[in-house]
Amino acid sequence: MDFLKRRGVSVTQKEGMSTALMSEWGSGGPVIGILGEYDALEGLSQTISAAKEPVCEGAPGHGCGYNLLGVYSMLAACAVKEALSAEGKSGRVYYYGCPAEEQLTGKAEMAKLGYFDGLRFLYGLCGRKYYLDMPYSEAYYFGRIMSELDLFKIWLRPYVKEDEFAKLTGYRVYTEKIFPFLAKKLRLCTEWDYRDLYVAVLELFSQKLQLEVHRVYTPDEIVGKIHELLSDKLTVG
Repeated sequence: MDFLKRRGVSVTQKEGMSTALMSEWGSGGPVIGILGEYDALEGLSQTISAAKEPVCEGAPGHGCGYNLLGVYSMLAACAVKEALSAEGKSGRVYYYGCPAEEQLTGKAEMAKLGYFDGLRFLYGLCGRKYYLDMPYSEAYYFGRIMSELDLFKIWLRPYVKEDEFAKLTGYRVYTEKIFPFLAKKLRLCTEWDYRDLYVAVLELFSQKLQLEVHRVYTPDEIVGKIHELLSDKLTVG
């Protein structure tokens, strides 16, 4: 926090999560938030050494690069601040120190405390209006898409004749025809991947469900609401 304060950035913390923080600089728009993730994992206490040498045996420590992730995100926020200042441009820059990342609970708790209220773009999460916590690789989300094809068929109903649905089987018909068609309809960039596609479809359903915008969701939350409220009767166009 001292590092940020010395650079003219205001820092605040909200009650309920003592290791989370938010910094803010600037005025007007655009409003940009950058997320810095960190966690201390049980049993990973370590000195600066290539061999296993705990500072305190059994104590927590950084793993998965958490000693770097929060720091370079903070430096990125400072760099954006310096660039806006040097060019005399308006804009607000937020940095969020997000703990408990390994448990996948930090962002959700910070959202409940109001840290992300009012943001339109949050680096580190997916989505445009619905912030989606999707930390895994493209392969993982391809697997989810293939296991949740019924949701994609709901979206396709305005474009596919009823008697054609029985023919929508096998990976190739989806990877070579259906998914590229969906990507085009959803106006994804030409270099889209399956993570992008999954995000776009979840955002579309979130809009139809009239979920609260500019808050953090997990895919499981949205898929659960879809199954609960829509069944197979909603046509999404």
